[in-house]
Amino acid sequence: MKRLIYLFFISITFYNCENEIDINSEWEEIPVLYAILDSGAEDDCNGNGTLDQDDNLPCNDQYIRIQKSFLGEYPADQMAQESDSIYYSPTDVLVWVEEICSNNTDTISVELISSDEKPDDGYFTSEDHHYYKFSNQLRLYENGNSSNKCEYKVVFLNPMSGKKTSGKVKIIEPIDASIPTSLGGSRFGVFKEIPNHEVSQQEIRGLKIDVSENGKLYKFFLRFNYIEVDVNTGEEKSLYVDWNFSPITATESQYNGDGNRIELNFRPFDFFSFLASSIPEKDNVYRYPKGVYFDSGITPYGQIDPAVYFPCLEFHFEVLDLDLFNYLNSQLPSGLTQSRPLYSNIDNGFGLIASVSKQSIVDVKMSRTTNNNIATNILTKKLNFRCFDGLNDIINLGYDCQ
Repeated sequence: MKRLIYLFFISITFYNCENEIDINSEWEEIPVLYAILDSGAEDDCNGNGTLDQDDNLPCNDQYIRIQKSFLGEYPADQMAQESDSIYYSPTDVLVWVEEICSNNTDTISVELISSDEKPDDGYFTSEDHHYYKFSNQLRLYENGNSSNKCEYKVVFLNPMSGKKTSGKVKIIEPIDASIPTSLGGSRFGVFKEIPNHEVSQQEIRGLKIDVSENGKLYKFFLRFNYIEVDVNTGEEKSLYVDWNFSPITATESQYNGDGNRIELNFRPFDFFSFLASSIPEKDNVYRYPKGVYFDSGITPYGQIDPAVYFPCLEFHFEVLDLDLFNYLNSQLPSGLTQSRPLYSNIDNGFGLIASVSKQSIVDVKMSRTTNNNIATNILTKKLNFRCFDGLNDIINLGYDCQ
């Protein structure tokens, strides 16, 4: 569903601009196409952060939304409440996808999907919402040969009017990100310790993304999951906060798949400041990281000191292609009195056909020392996080370490 959020967001933005259309102009059929194709991740086919049966190919459903621009005697926001004002009748049109590799073109059939899963944006009907889906594995190259590049073309045809509209996209090379860990015990180990910023300001380094061919904008956010307990009622809530890093724009060489990795470093002070500004102070609650457990420390190589770990961290990476990058930039304020037109890469119509690649690294362990630093740091100690030392603390949900 994350991919659908893009489709909804883009379509809403486009049609908000369409409200300014001259309703007295001559009628013209203008199909509107949207598709954000997701190539997944290098070592996790669907990019969801777990290695499971969903990693069997093909790994991602791809969605296409096709609508129509409209003219009429009523306000645009009123006409948009009628589903037949913004959608073609599925029985009257043809939609397909072409995979073009070198001189070979394969046609991919799409499936019509009907759904009520649409946000209530106040303008567009949540009834009779539909889109098209296909599940073929996306390819950057033909047969792994980098000289034979592939691209995908979404095609719309209205046989009754003869209107044909299409858009092409080059797939982003599947993302390959890594995080700095120490110790073992899980797929991702334990995230590097984040020291108290009053003791050390040394950057946390090692968050890296290998450059992806056709990737223009790199985005990243860190999610911190925690439990909040009401001291009066004992009610527990599972909550999280997201720390969004500033996006990084690829250089020309990085866009072509060459050059250095994309690095995302941060200072301990930034981490504690993020928590302090994102989690509200409350006197009647105590908190602890989600997923606390005790590791006995027994390994195939011998006995090590037992420890408490917290698989409460998630790392989410995303790469956007040049077309989506240009589209988002077209929405930024230009400083001009006249608004700029939205970016479109559709032939004989409007809309956007673009590509993204996503990777999530979930259930990453945080060390006991890092948790204790959250509980005692001058910036975060008023958040009432508990401390943990051993198995008894797990049973008792920690202790007040202030």
